[in-house]
Amino acid sequence: MEAEAAAQIALLQSFGLRLTHVDTHKHMHMFPGILRPVLRAAKAAGIHAIRNPFEPIWSLNATTDAPELRRAEVILLRRFESRFRRIVEEEGFKTTDGAVGVLATGYINIATVNALITALPEGTFELVCHPGYRDEQLVRANTRLLESREIERNALMAIRDYRGIDLVSFACLDHPVAHQVAG
Repeated sequence: MEAEAAAQIALLQSFGLRLTHVDTHKHMHMFPGILRPVLRAAKAAGIHAIRNPFEPIWSLNATTDAPELRRAEVILLRRFESRFRRIVEEEGFKTTDGAVGVLATGYINIATVNALITALPEGTFELVCHPGYRDEQLVRANTRLLESREIERNALMAIRDYRGIDLVSFACLDHPVAHQVAG
């Protein structure tokens, strides 16, 4: 696992990309057996931040339209959060206070963004979403997130209208701000 993570990081860096953090498909790094090798590969490549895949309770409560099965899955997976945080801290990595929008994947719209931002406490949170354009290439892709891409893109545009929120990258995690949305 470490070798594969290192190879993928090296490939991206070989294109001249400056990686600010690591993540895994479907947030698989929430599991300790995957987290540790990913962190070792990232550290060796000079990367010191990782996505926090856990959605805070306040965010779950603000996302009322999500399907109940998805809600149960997100809540069940939160049992790995304390170990994740401990390992990330032990390894000297930075992360956000949580990820919002995980529960609403495929359902984020302007009402959801408004509810999340209204409930947003102090801290740094990543808004997880999949904005984009529905084009021929996306239609050919094997994804359930077709129609939602443009809806999510439009919802994200509304964030610009909120005061007190700073949009930052993972590269800014050393600089705390009252309300941040990382991406």
